[in-house]
Amino acid sequence: MKNPNFREIDHETGFEVSAEFRRFDQRDEAFCRSDWDPEIRSAKSEAFYRGHDMPQARARNVDGFGQRDYALRNAAWHVTNVLRDLKRESEDRKEGFLAEFTTHAEGGLEPFPFESPEQATAELKRVAGFVGADLVGVCAYDERWIYRTRYSERTQQAEPMDLPDDLPWVIVIGEAMDRDLMWTVPSALSGAATGMGYTQDAVVLLTLTQYLRNLGYRAYATMNDSALAVPLAAQAGLGEVGRHSLLITPEFGPRLRLG
Repeated sequence: MKNPNFREIDHETGFEVSAEFRRFDQRDEAFCRSDWDPEIRSAKSEAFYRGHDMPQARARNVDGFGQRDYALRNAAWHVTNVLRDLKRESEDRKEGFLAEFTTHAEGGLEPFPFESPEQATAELKRVAGFVGADLVGVCAYDERWIYRTRYSERTQQAEPMDLPDDLPWVIVIGEAMDRDLMWTVPSALSGAATGMGYTQDAVVLLTLTQYLRNLGYRAYATMNDSALAVPLAAQAGLGEVGRHSLLITPEFGPRLRLG
């Protein structure tokens, strides 16, 4: 019997998707579960989140956990957190984490007529590198990896996805995280590398999305909010999926953020 979940790209990536597969609900993602699920939510998880606000960071006289370490970590997250909270209270949109970014200006009225898909892709990659992307790839839109529903922080329930389901392409970018800081895991200092990865991701995604909109095309900037980025990155040719479920790239190993 034909597997309805098989796609030709699976031959290239080595993915084996069973006939029982169904799309993932964002509500079941671990960070979302730490909000609503008593099996995951705990005093320790709540303290972890609170510690990203400087007054509640529990600095102590231990290497990697001092005031300077928390100061850098929380500063690295600042831009991402500002974008995250723009519409969090007013519209129940935790953008970049539970909903795609919407901070865009109006774009061009007519699509720019590229001579060929190859020209468009080459220019896209040049621009992505210019605005700060370390890696960039393109693949066909694959609904299997798009969340079936998004999570509402306000109601703690599943809500319909905002993204249109007829987008033809996905552009995947990768931002490398600082190697020296990553060596300090699990210190607070290592979180600075993660925070800057997210911040650089957000800046690149918003800039690249606005560029595409200015060219007259539909484009949506998403970070951790709308899809499983690892399989999309593999399909875009950025690397392969490791046994630890992270993307492994030739350039940076698994040491990068995806958007």
